[in-house]
Amino acid sequence: MKNFLSKIIQFNHLNVVGIMRYDDKEVFHTITVVKNNSKINLTASNSYDSFEELNANFDHKKPIILVIDGKGILTKKIDLTNTSDADWIKNLDVNNIHFNKYTDSNSIEFISFCRKSIIQELVERFKKNNFQSIDSCIGNLSSIILAPTIKANSIRSNNSIVTLKDNVVIEISKSEEEKPINYTLDNLVLSNFHLPLYGAAINFYNNNKNKVTSTNEEISTEEFLYKLAFEKGAKIMLFSFFIALLASYTAIQYFSAKNAELNIQNIYSNQTFEWRNKLEKQKENKLNIINQTGIASSKYSAFYTYEIAKSVPSEINLNFLDIFPIEKEIKASEKVQLGLKIITIKGFTLNEPILNSWIEALKNFKWCNKLEIIAIKKDKNNTTFFELQINI
Repeated sequence: MKNFLSKIIQFNHLNVVGIMRYDDKEVFHTITVVKNNSKINLTASNSYDSFEELNANFDHKKPIILVIDGKGILTKKIDLTNTSDADWIKNLDVNNIHFNKYTDSNSIEFISFCRKSIIQELVERFKKNNFQSIDSCIGNLSSIILAPTIKANSIRSNNSIVTLKDNVVIEISKSEEEKPINYTLDNLVLSNFHLPLYGAAINFYNNNKNKVTSTNEEISTEEFLYKLAFEKGAKIMLFSFFIALLASYTAIQYFSAKNAELNIQNIYSNQTFEWRNKLEKQKENKLNIINQTGIASSKYSAFYTYEIAKSVPSEINLNFLDIFPIEKEIKASEKVQLGLKIITIKGFTLNEPILNSWIEALKNFKWCNKLEIIAIKKDKNNTTFFELQINI
């Protein structure tokens, strides 16, 4: 089950907390890493002078790896070809200690260890403050993983000096100086206090075969996996329930509306049918009226317009032509009254004889029943203004 959950739930965001223990204080160093495919990116690094400061400025939602070093942590070099060292490692009481062990290709081991009570106290303190611990690392052996990248004969890791030859660790000793030293790894700049933290993160993701960690009963990765799986499963179930509830509500509203619509249609079907018949009769009557007046026909009005326009001499100017004018103001409550079979013409000319001849020509149209001169007058420029009305 754990292997199955590990494939589903990935710790792509991880915090590493380094605890440097001194006689009278503790100093905390942290880094945040993000795993993107096979690349591990460092996004932040900080240092805090107290646990309270760390607790107040930390993201408790991300899982953490604890790296403990300093007071109470011992590091020993073991030469497996040496009888006394081999006997020492065989007689080591692993039931009362936590340890990390690093083995190289020359049968040389380095082991960092401490009493279980130290780890238990630290883990309990972090757990009470809602930190999500998934792994722990004793000492600074994790920084050895970064030796090939740093390419140096010695590395200061926390307050220890790791001596290398051809990228193989030959000695780890305590340093008398505590001043920080920065190292450049590709594009990263890390201090000696952040170096073992970054190494612990790489070891966690890559499962370095040379590093062996004892079982820590206080920290259970499996428990955290189950917790995350439960949280994600609960969110998925809640989201699915919400979607189902929303779909049910939408369906109820839709079918209720359809049912109400059908009920209304059923209740008013007879009345609707009667209204439909009345509207069809009204439409038919109105179309008959329009057809009788000839308004609906474009040829009807266009015929008179064309005949009159064709007959106008060049000496006469028309400025108004109204075919079937509206007799009075349109009101919503009254029927529109059109002057059916009436054409009104207005214009002016400087040649009165031509006007008289044109009026006689209009009278001779077959469709002209009666032509009246409504108004005719001259201005001081001898321009004749006229208004004619033709009954067809």
